[in-house]
Amino acid sequence: MKQAHLLVAEGKTESVIVLGKKPEPGELHAARELQKFIRFIAGAEVPILDGPSDGCFNIFIGSTGDFEELCLPDESLGIDGYIIKTTKRSLILAGNAIHSCLYAVYHFLNQYCGCGFFEDGDRIPPRETIVLPEIDIRERPFFRYRKYPMAGIEMYGARWWDFEEWKKYLDWGAKHRYNVLDQQEKFVTGFVQPFIWRRLGVQIELTDWQKEQIDLRQKMFDYARMLGMKIQFSCVFYESQGARRPGNYAWADSLQFDEFIERSPTPVPLLTNSWSGVPFPWIDPRTDFAREVVRIGVEELIRLFGTDHLYALRQPSEDSFIDLSLQEQQDVIRSVIVDMRTVIQEVDPQARIEGGWSGWEWSLPEIRQAQLDAMREAVGAGHTFIAAPGIEPGRLRQERVYQRENYFEGTPWWTGVIGMGAGTVNFFGDLAGTIREMRILADDPKGIEKCEGFMLWPEAIRRNLMAVELYSLLGWADPREVELGNFLQRYALARYGAEAGPKLLPALEKLAASVYSFNSNACGNIPLHRTLAAAGEMTELNNNNLLKFMPEVHAALEVMVAQKDVVGGEKFYQFDLVDMGREYLGMKITEYVLNARRAFYHKEKEQIGKLGAKTERALRLLAKLTSGHPWFRLRTEEEWASRWPEFFPGASNVYCNRIGRTTLFTKENWVLDYYGDDLCELVLYYYLPRVKAYLGAMVDILESGDESMWRQAIGAPNIKDNTIEHGDFYWGKQLSGPLMRHDRDIILGFIENGYPKEQIEYYEGSIAKLVEEVLADFPLQEIV
Repeated sequence: MKQAHLLVAEGKTESVIVLGKKPEPGELHAARELQKFIRFIAGAEVPILDGPSDGCFNIFIGSTGDFEELCLPDESLGIDGYIIKTTKRSLILAGNAIHSCLYAVYHFLNQYCGCGFFEDGDRIPPRETIVLPEIDIRERPFFRYRKYPMAGIEMYGARWWDFEEWKKYLDWGAKHRYNVLDQQEKFVTGFVQPFIWRRLGVQIELTDWQKEQIDLRQKMFDYARMLGMKIQFSCVFYESQGARRPGNYAWADSLQFDEFIERSPTPVPLLTNSWSGVPFPWIDPRTDFAREVVRIGVEELIRLFGTDHLYALRQPSEDSFIDLSLQEQQDVIRSVIVDMRTVIQEVDPQARIEGGWSGWEWSLPEIRQAQLDAMREAVGAGHTFIAAPGIEPGRLRQERVYQRENYFEGTPWWTGVIGMGAGTVNFFGDLAGTIREMRILADDPKGIEKCEGFMLWPEAIRRNLMAVELYSLLGWADPREVELGNFLQRYALARYGAEAGPKLLPALEKLAASVYSFNSNACGNIPLHRTLAAAGEMTELNNNNLLKFMPEVHAALEVMVAQKDVVGGEKFYQFDLVDMGREYLGMKITEYVLNARRAFYHKEKEQIGKLGAKTERALRLLAKLTSGHPWFRLRTEEEWASRWPEFFPGASNVYCNRIGRTTLFTKENWVLDYYGDDLCELVLYYYLPRVKAYLGAMVDILESGDESMWRQAIGAPNIKDNTIEHGDFYWGKQLSGPLMRHDRDIILGFIENGYPKEQIEYYEGSIAKLVEEVLADFPLQEIV
């Protein structure tokens, strides 16, 4: 007699997947995903039928009441909720919305088949037989909207992705039940603007990059919508935000914007906006001309990409209007929100518009207030909400923005997790503190009443994976039901499997209790080889913040290496070993550089030499370690970049990528090392020469006997500016002073010449063996 809940027996199917007579594409996709994963798990092909089979275990997938077993629709599930339920001879994976059944499929695969879904891939544990217990799960989201933007990562690590890479990312979003995909305004705006300029009388030709990217986005958005995601588009068509020189912020549409201004048959009213010391022209939002630009832009946007009626208007935050009075800036802010909201709704009466309030503490209080006043005015007219600054996991504050701003006086708003900048690629944040902050919001009736959305806003991609998994859970679940210990256990099982997971759990717990409990406004967890000028401003307190967790990271590595025979071949284990190993080496390098500064202060030239040798050895081993995984290779990015036409005319994508990885903005205007990472080629040919020159300058100064130079060098460098030849910026360090006199030449040399590709040897041996070498060569306690 067949078991009631037997799906697969010894590799042979005992079940069928049942859809309705006319399934929607999303339902068919959900069925095929379940079919695919069962094939990967057990080697069995479960057929997909349009009706139940009397002789088999029926797996019902759907979003309507086609079958009595689905018991749908069910208002208690909300819009995106779903059920996972066994009956006598069936399994129900269903919800009210089409995409809800896809959520149910992934939830089922995770909880009952042991599958893990991560940014770096899916873990699928093999088994020949799949037998289910009694199941009765009802899930509904805590937040109506869950947004995982393209906006941040598209500027950085994902810029060169093709559809297959984006598809993996979109699938990951569906597996984590995100239902809104944000668009980076610098991309979509730039693709739409040439069509606006044409309608305003100036024929602008698209570049090959723009043509291919438009095709890519059309394909991506179709796929995302099939997964149940709404696309939110930025509508700042009056802005020009790109540099006019090669770099990470260089755009062909900036040159096209200038061409339109020059050739326009009608004079264009302009303002000057400045970011990172670089002026950008805006079409004055207070004018009828700008409103016409936005009207045409929304029409062209819908024509090119369709619409889900979600739009965004960006408020100035890091940028500012350098030539306007405070009152004029307030007038611009009102026009950006109130007037442009009206224009968007005239084109799309169903539009729902995010106001994009910045609220950053570096903004003037008068500017923040003007933004809120404009938001309230727009909300009073309907269909507008605020995306407020959310939780910064590494900089949790006692003063909560929504409380400080009096709950936005009834304005609908979204919260979320932000602060994972492009260079925040080491373990960083306060996991327990983030859960606590989300619980405080959930328990605050005035706070949660109008808070209807959660957004995760990273710039770094495929880093801090465990933290991203937790933040994604907080976007769906009631935070009062999320326990860090339980999350870590489930994460370990999903990532490493039933045998190795419990054995590797202590490593994750040590990270959660140390580097992932980090909460400080003083500094981020960035090792000094990637932010060298910060060495001059490091205090003993900051030093402790960065290095006090070294014993826990060391212990976590020991736990990981001890299980190499159990889980050594797993790709997730390999990645995590590289990630933890570079974390530890980064701490040791920071320790050596700081100790070298102390030796310099005490004029101990010989000690500086010893520390310099240890630092170089650590950096070379770091490069070898990170070369062992393709996601830590600059070559990987360069291969991706080379597939595309030039995104800035006249400059190779590889060249622009090198500028992005070093000075970020352009070769002339720097936000130095903002987009830093431990890519092996950068470590070996960019960071190592700079660190050697820095430490070598200490020895040179001591040998010179020049007391004035020595006294200048022992002080902290001026960090107001950011090595920018024109202007300044909020983040960054100054390349000044005798210890850093060689830095500029090294940086510019790397940008121009790159690295000797023929000399790079990518490590292909055992990562665990290499980490054992790290622990042996760089013990926790050592005498240098």
